Amino acid sequence: MITEDLLSEIHQLNATEHVVIGTILRKYPNIKLNENNQGIMINVSTIPDEAVQEILQYIKYVKEQQEVVNQFEDEVRKYKEIIEQN
Repeated sequence: MITEDLLSEIHQLNATEHVVIGTILRKYPNIKLNENNQGIMINVSTIPDEAVQEILQYIKYVKEQQEVVNQFEDEVRKYKEIIEQN
């Protein structure tokens, strides 16, 4: 089931990540997608639990990848500071 917390997390994702979620949803023929000039509207009551689980896994993946990027950027910043000090 889609919760308010999950919807909030989805809204915070960027456009590319929204496309991936759209791709997940398109795999399920019973999900009703309505497209207009403001985007794609989805009747959340038609989303099966399997799709919700896929979305949750994807969001977990995105968070893990963001953490890796943040760690890498921290290391780069530290090395820059060391180089600038010498």
